[in-house]
Amino acid sequence: MVVTTKTQKKKTKKRIAATKMQESIENDRKERQYDDREFSASRIRWSRYLLYHLLFK
Repeated sequence: MVVTTKTQKKKTKKRIAATKMQESIENDRKERQYDDREFSASRIRWSRYLLYHLLFK
């Protein structure tokens, strides 16, 4: 059986909370990058569509 003090428990809780916070920040960043990529791709598609219809109709 491992004996832990209160300060060790507090430090462990803080460390766990910090890693969870870091993971959530990284996930948010990844989602935002994906959204930006998707947005720019749709914007390019839309501009191609407009160009085609304005020039060739």
